[in-house]
Amino acid sequence: MFLIRRLFVQNHVNPATKLSTNSLVDICNEFKQLRGGSIELEKDDTSGIAHIFINHQEKRNALSGKMMVDLYDIVNDLEQWSNGKGVLLHSFGSVFCSGADLETIKYLLKSEQGGFQMATLMHSILTKFRHLPLVTVALINGRAMGGGAELCTMFDYRLMTLNSSIQFVQGRMGLSPGWSGGLRLKQIIGSKNTLDLLLTSKQIKAKEALEMKLIDHIFEDDKEVIEQAVNWLKTKIIFDVSVVRTMKKLMMNIDEETKQLENEKKLFLSLWGGKTNLEAIQSNVKHQ
Repeated sequence: MFLIRRLFVQNHVNPATKLSTNSLVDICNEFKQLRGGSIELEKDDTSGIAHIFINHQEKRNALSGKMMVDLYDIVNDLEQWSNGKGVLLHSFGSVFCSGADLETIKYLLKSEQGGFQMATLMHSILTKFRHLPLVTVALINGRAMGGGAELCTMFDYRLMTLNSSIQFVQGRMGLSPGWSGGLRLKQIIGSKNTLDLLLTSKQIKAKEALEMKLIDHIFEDDKEVIEQAVNWLKTKIIFDVSVVRTMKKLMMNIDEETKQLENEKKLFLSLWGGKTNLEAIQSNVKHQ
């Protein structure tokens, strides 16, 4: 299949040069069929804290197409949650998230529009999430790789357990960031540090991540770490819900960010399905 697909890509125009007629609804309807794992939401109106759980342990918490749609639906739900103050995302198992599921990637490579569809959906999700009027926190308990590392960047705060790590392996895969993580990472740690992480695929442990301000706190003891993370989040949402939500809205600059993210998506699509990308998928270098 990969040989056939490689020849297909090399003899066709890059998908970034074509305009898609697919709406987000159409993309979601197709991606729902790419099953495996789940992302679930629990809201507590009393505390104003919502929990998002990533659960695909048998695939290192990689996101299937269906899980991407789960996340899209969750963001839409949270946009309507008037009692919300904060959100905590965490995962089950020893890996936080390893990016896109390989079976989903293989399916998307069959179509010229596959990479465009995924990038469009994930950009929409992460941008909408970024601009929720809620204080958002990611609890990284395990490895965050590739798209999983990009996922971390959409949060206001990132917390890690001591033995966890963040690794942008996109370069190994013959790609640039495709889920809007490049711009977000630059906003968090600056251009030079971002370029270094992207060019080296270096694995960043918790203490180094804290030093470069990629994360905001380390939990030395990972026992009952979810409860610890909830207590940490509570210190950021002590004011009335109207005050917390207004403070968060002050941080938004949607128009300028949208232009920059569109450019990032085009750059990702210029590499998607290319020779280096396909060879990396075939040899599974992400986990080496």
